[in-house]
Amino acid sequence: TSEEIKALTHKAKELTHGKSIRKSDIEQVSRIWGNPDRVAPACEAGSPLGGILERTGKIDALYLAEWWLVEDAADAVKAFFAREFPQSSLVERHDSQMRYRAPARKLSEVFGVLEKHKEELKVAQYAVSDPSLESIFNMFAQRQEEERGIPRGVAAEQPLAMA
Repeated sequence: TSEEIKALTHKAKELTHGKSIRKSDIEQVSRIWGNPDRVAPACEAGSPLGGILERTGKIDALYLAEWWLVEDAADAVKAFFAREFPQSSLVERHDSQMRYRAPARKLSEVFGVLEKHKEELKVAQYAVSDPSLESIFNMFAQRQEEERGIPRGVAAEQPLAMA
């Protein structure tokens, strides 16, 4: 929420005296915000935060606070799926959008569980669907081992003997 963003931004700006957060201050800010281990991997090269820090050496407190809250929400969703759908797996994630594969259950059950916890998880939008035929085909194709040798039921040709 905007109140949470303001609170986190305020704490960060107090620490940095109202300036942008330098790379050297990020670990201290993350400790104050309650999770010192979260920010280190996110600051690596190739990540959005890492790219900004590489180019400028600092990051805006508001941007970092917004990123932090998205990570909080993603952690809550991951914990929820682990608890409610133990056999589920995160298929892909892009910022605040996540796609899960859950074990076979009635769609109405899945929908009911998600609807019940939607506000708690701060989920604005979600969808529940059966897998498409294409995704089922792709899943089997990924699992299939490469065929080797002669397929069962096919006789091998014997080389012709020259007399």
